[in-house]
Amino acid sequence: MPLACEVGSKEVVPAIRSIIVKELLLMGVSYSRISKMMGVSTTTISKYNYSTNPLIEMISKDEELMDDIKTLSLMVNKGSANYHHICEICHMVRKKFFTGSLRCPVDDDVLPHDG
Repeated sequence: MPLACEVGSKEVVPAIRSIIVKELLLMGVSYSRISKMMGVSTTTISKYNYSTNPLIEMISKDEELMDDIKTLSLMVNKGSANYHHICEICHMVRKKFFTGSLRCPVDDDVLPHDG
């Protein structure tokens, strides 16, 4: 049985990163700048840009998640994002679209909270 973070790192985070890349490109950010910001090659940025899968489609149709991802994309562009932001969105995606073992019982205890 895979752990929630295994599913997150193999499926959810790549989907989130793909959407972030697409958002940054819509903002007019170049492939080379995105690759530097995200610490990956321009080839990887291209793969993220052209990546399609059912999870990307599901996330893209969810207004709340997309608002958060657009905010995160702006933060990435300004250089103010950190890994906690990805973790929070990954948690929200897993909570909305996955059940059972793909949800981590300690997510709510270990993720930073507003307020």
